Amino acid sequence: METIFIIAATLLGLAAGSFLNVVVLRYNTGMTLKGRSMCLSCRRQLTWPELVPVWSFVKQKGRCRGCDSKISAQYIAVEVVTALVFLAIAILASSVYTAGEYFQEIRYVLWGGIVASTLLVIAVYDLRHKIIPDELAYIFMAVATLSIFVVHLNVGLRELIWVLHGLYSGAILFGIFWAIWHFSDGRLMGFGDAKLVFGIGLWLGLKASLIALLIAFVVGAMVGLILIALKNHKNLPHYLRVYTLKSELPFAPFLALGAIVSFILLGYATPIAF
Repeated sequence: METIFIIAATLLGLAAGSFLNVVVLRYNTGMTLKGRSMCLSCRRQLTWPELVPVWSFVKQKGRCRGCDSKISAQYIAVEVVTALVFLAIAILASSVYTAGEYFQEIRYVLWGGIVASTLLVIAVYDLRHKIIPDELAYIFMAVATLSIFVVHLNVGLRELIWVLHGLYSGAILFGIFWAIWHFSDGRLMGFGDAKLVFGIGLWLGLKASLIALLIAFVVGAMVGLILIALKNHKNLPHYLRVYTLKSELPFAPFLALGAIVSFILLGYATPIAF
């Protein structure tokens, strides 16, 4: 039964990843989330087989059936990453709860997935546009806070203490990132990153958030150095050959990675926390 649960959660992650792509591509464009997806090159509406996550991309060899234009690798990347996140959370839920507590496991996966998915939307949007919209940052703060009560289906002293701890943690992290943004005139850090770490503090608390930041800074530094080292490599895509020591590397993807990994670690260490 647990195997079926984990497989179902992974498939749900694939479907969620497909939806996240729609959100990222349509956000701030004047388009709504309603209506069938279409090819951005020829404007042809996609048929249902073309909407199947991952499989459609592989089947069509990464090209549109109508105009043969190349489909962005973002689609399959977001779908696979979201599926892996849901898979990891499902495995965590299976280990946290005892056999038969399927309702609790489902809540854990759904709300863990919702919070993580919000982070993924912010990360991909920041990669594409190098900005974190205020609305997305505030939505992340809201779902991170709400998840504490929904997972436990209770509004008690334990949950209220966790929220207060989250506010305290978020305020400290925000203050640090605000100072970096303010005193560097925005060269070292964006103000959107400060808002994002406030939400991470709400979600994880102080200790787990510091682990998230450590992961984010280490991985971010490694990726930056690799991009600089490979700057003139002929097989590197053109849009990745622009990075130098003075370039701005979007930091939200690394913050999202650190927060999700830290959340998984926190779940094993402190099962009641969310």
